[in-house]
Amino acid sequence: ESLRSEREAMTSDYIAFLQESGIYGWYALKSFRKNFKTEEKEEAATGQGRVPGKEPYWIEDEATTKALEEFAEMAKLSLKNREGLISLEGHAGTGKDVLVQMFANKTKRPLYSFDCSKWTTEFDLSQDVSLASEDGASFTVKEDSVIVKALERPGSILYFNEFNAMPSQAQIFLHSLFDAKRQITLKTSSGRIVKADPSVIICSSMN
Repeated sequence: ESLRSEREAMTSDYIAFLQESGIYGWYALKSFRKNFKTEEKEEAATGQGRVPGKEPYWIEDEATTKALEEFAEMAKLSLKNREGLISLEGHAGTGKDVLVQMFANKTKRPLYSFDCSKWTTEFDLSQDVSLASEDGASFTVKEDSVIVKALERPGSILYFNEFNAMPSQAQIFLHSLFDAKRQITLKTSSGRIVKADPSVIICSSMN
């Protein structure tokens, strides 16, 4: 009986050590590094599609480790069921963006972020339009939106910043992305259907 009590005490101390040191959280996050191969290409000009580097202002304490573990569990459930949107809620400045960046850094996943606003339309969600010039002539360049690029890139994280700031019409456009279909039908490409790669994690923040 004495030996059993001693063994249980040692086990309890070891689990406490793992949690305090962050090792337990590291192992939980490590599981996300398999089953996909991160592409080497990066969109350096915009910062999109890169694995975030570790920032000096990040604080990795017990609360952060717990938050990362909870995020990992939600991500596992979403990937397993192939539906859903991970929602991070809280006031501005509470670290929602940083949490997503830290998770992407620790799991080596490329991160794509989309800043939502009251002016966001379903066309913004589908396509990026920019102005270019050649030989003195200006012309518009249309390319897939950040959202489309993220959905088609294995292992990526798609993050909607301030999702609830979008008008209801824009949110409705994304509904099929969060159910079992995991796809969107673009408004700008003759009904082109874009399916999310099975390894893509979709999350958002709300103030």
